[in-house]
Amino acid sequence: MIIVKEVTSRALRKAFVTFPVKLYKNCPYFVPALYSDEMKEFNPKKNPNLEECEYFAFLAYKDGKIAGRIGVITNPPADRKFNTKRLRFRAFDVIDDFEVTKALFAKVLEVMERKGANDLEGPNGFTDCDKEGLLIEGFDRCNLFFTYYNYPYYITHLERLGFSKMVDWNEYCLNLPTEMDPRLEKIANLVMKKGYKVVKVKNHRELKPYIMPAFKVYNEAFAELYGTVPLNEKQVQYTLGEFLPLLNIDYLSIIKDKNDEVVGFAVVVPSLGKASKKCHGKLFPWGFIPFLRALRKNDTIDMLLIGVKPQLQGLGINGLLIYEILKTCIKHHIKYAETGPELEDNLKVQSQWARYDAPKVRKRRLFYITKEDLKKNYE
Repeated sequence: MIIVKEVTSRALRKAFVTFPVKLYKNCPYFVPALYSDEMKEFNPKKNPNLEECEYFAFLAYKDGKIAGRIGVITNPPADRKFNTKRLRFRAFDVIDDFEVTKALFAKVLEVMERKGANDLEGPNGFTDCDKEGLLIEGFDRCNLFFTYYNYPYYITHLERLGFSKMVDWNEYCLNLPTEMDPRLEKIANLVMKKGYKVVKVKNHRELKPYIMPAFKVYNEAFAELYGTVPLNEKQVQYTLGEFLPLLNIDYLSIIKDKNDEVVGFAVVVPSLGKASKKCHGKLFPWGFIPFLRALRKNDTIDMLLIGVKPQLQGLGINGLLIYEILKTCIKHHIKYAETGPELEDNLKVQSQWARYDAPKVRKRRLFYITKEDLKKNYE
């Protein structure tokens, strides 16, 4: 017997957040998210996205045990930008039982009916800084700290419901050199001769004045990419609240022009996947220790964000940022760099990785279905 409950209490929120850790207990490739960050998403006082968006969450029980979960969000900012009436599903995890998946999406359909949504996409989040996309290849590799992992049968479940592909993202693993590429160094020097300067901050206090200018660049640089909506100041602070404690300042790079205006930035972090696995996503009471170790000593970095003002793209600033990243990686004996998901048609970015012997290691896909097609499963 399958029963689906809406998550309305702290106890149910805790069960919702911890279910993936139990589901993937015996999977060596699953990297959990931070428990504190996942719980914070439900709190309107801490999550500014809930000022406009609504978040509904459901747990499925089979024979009295939790067998699946799913989150559903309304996203008015995205609807306004793209002229849609669409819901997004997220945090979808389930045992290999199609009837459980079907029961979860029946609740999603109820939310769609109540909110007047025409269609549904996912997995997707409040903003482009959230986890997005279902893994469709690379099940034998660990997910990044900021991406989802899922079993292969998830794809079959969604396709049986009638979902089809919306977009794909590619991810790459770069094999980094031990010495600087002279061609990249030449590009960096040429860009700096034009008046562009590299800012390297020493601590979080020195970083503070650059935060909002950098995210202004982010909003401009990512404006045309699929599904992105601009971040306001509260959302920036919220996003930083998740990532700032995990940053090693030495890996940050900011580019200013001759007028001291921020025109580009790069945020990379030492890989935190192994640390999160060791503590099962919980920083306390002692989980912070492997995180601190990972920030100091690592052989892999995760590339979170690289942004350049659109009107300055193609002028070598991106090359200067890559040069700064590589210089820091050589200093810290970093061997590998993992990119985040990159849209399949973003060929300009992906062409940069050819020189780093960078195979496509995994893909993530966004799925889509109309309300009417989803309803056919329940008629």
